[in-house]
Amino acid sequence: MNIKLIYDSLFFDVTRRHEEVVTVAFSTVDNLIELLSQRYGQTFKDTIIDTYTHLPKPQVTILVNGHHQAWDTPIPDSAEVAFLVPIAGGFY
Repeated sequence: MNIKLIYDSLFFDVTRRHEEVVTVAFSTVDNLIELLSQRYGQTFKDTIIDTYTHLPKPQVTILVNGHHQAWDTPIPDSAEVAFLVPIAGGFY
């Protein structure tokens, strides 16, 4: 199955890509993070997971087809998975 990945800000800094398509036999968000950590190194995982608590960082959002999803729920074929962090800035 094919999954389209979207990388925003910090994730672009790690992957040097805005998007890509990966082909996997089966995946959950958790499996996908492990796969991408193998591809892009420990820095990718450290961007998502707090190294001390081993829990997801609250400032990171991962959306599957535009929705939050439990990390152990299967990702459907042709899904779009976005890795996002909040953008700061604006007017006073």
